[in-house]
Amino acid sequence: MKGQPGRPLFAAGLVALGILDLVFRDTVMWKVLPKGAPAPAVWSVASGLFLIAVGAGILSGRFRAEAIRVLVAFLLVWDVVIGIPPVVESPRVEVTWLVLGMMTIVLVAAWLLTGTTRLRAARTIVGLSLIPVGLSHFFYLQTTLNLVPAWMPVRVVWVYLAGAGHIAAGVAVLFGVVPRLAALMEAGMLMAFAVLVWIPRVSMSPGMHFYWTELLGTWVIGAAMWVVADSYPLRVHDQSRERSP
Repeated sequence: MKGQPGRPLFAAGLVALGILDLVFRDTVMWKVLPKGAPAPAVWSVASGLFLIAVGAGILSGRFRAEAIRVLVAFLLVWDVVIGIPPVVESPRVEVTWLVLGMMTIVLVAAWLLTGTTRLRAARTIVGLSLIPVGLSHFFYLQTTLNLVPAWMPVRVVWVYLAGAGHIAAGVAVLFGVVPRLAALMEAGMLMAFAVLVWIPRVSMSPGMHFYWTELLGTWVIGAAMWVVADSYPLRVHDQSRERSP
């Protein structure tokens, strides 16, 4: 992946999340700790220092492999402890699948950075994870509509297009139909969402914790999709020759 932008964008997002944890002292990754949680500042500082360290390690050459392996282990535990239980408890609630899907995309991106040869498995997981992201636009239409900037015309159409776009990207990655382009477009859509939706809100209310977590969380997931795109060869005929266990 040398010379490709996914890895540095992903690492920079992790560092930014770490700084967020240190500033607000009640966040782990992009999850705000519930009120009454024991020692929230301790958990936040530990999480912040960890994310800054692994992000810097991924950007470096000397400790990159070690940092990525540690990050994969952390994100796997994060998925199992935070993401899976709500799905098991409430499998018919779409938002639980949405959260698990977003977390899993970040986990798989870190896994891909290890240089794994199990590319087909990684991409299958990403493709499946994108589908609940798209479905959330239809299940929670009004919530998503409220996020569309007021200056955009026919805002509901943008909600439907975005939801369909996430699902289409997931299907394309899942079945290998122009998958690199699909992953890049998904990354671009997420980063555009961060710029158009969350940066204006952060600018208007810089002390609002929720806006910062959404901005940086969206950025990291977008960068993770760029890592997925980087896992594909640039040339189409090379993709057709690619073999994955």
